[in-house]
Amino acid sequence: MMMESALETLKAMRDGSRELPPIYDLLQISVIDATEGEVKLQLTPHDGLRSPIGLVAGGVIATILDTTLAWACSTCVPSDKVCTTVELKVNFLRPISVTDGPLVATGRTVHRGNRILVATAELSQSSADGTRLIQCAIATGTCMAVQAPS
Repeated sequence: MMMESALETLKAMRDGSRELPPIYDLLQISVIDATEGEVKLQLTPHDGLRSPIGLVAGGVIATILDTTLAWACSTCVPSDKVCTTVELKVNFLRPISVTDGPLVATGRTVHRGNRILVATAELSQSSADGTRLIQCAIATGTCMAVQAPS
């Protein structure tokens, strides 16, 4: 039996022909686009993501960045492999309110080894006037290609 590639999985989730993982529903993450080496996900802030200080929790931001860069790496490996993060560094550039509009995370693979891949991800939102993107957070991550679960 042929396994579905990461790219096929992402496109099926985007198109609604594959169910989203439960964490995507919880965090309100959706797939915008995916090509080999690059993935775009959207996160819509909501009250359930609020930290005790009233902003979107840093762990949520790290999760969307981690997810995006790991998917970007997974699109670069054979369909019998998946990529799992072994190192993640996040820089939080500005606070994000739960009332802010949708955020777009873009992950890009920057190094493709046989087993180790490196990617970056950035989280941005449109400016109030819609004329530019504002970076909210950036991340770099190292992923390891492992056998896909059956």
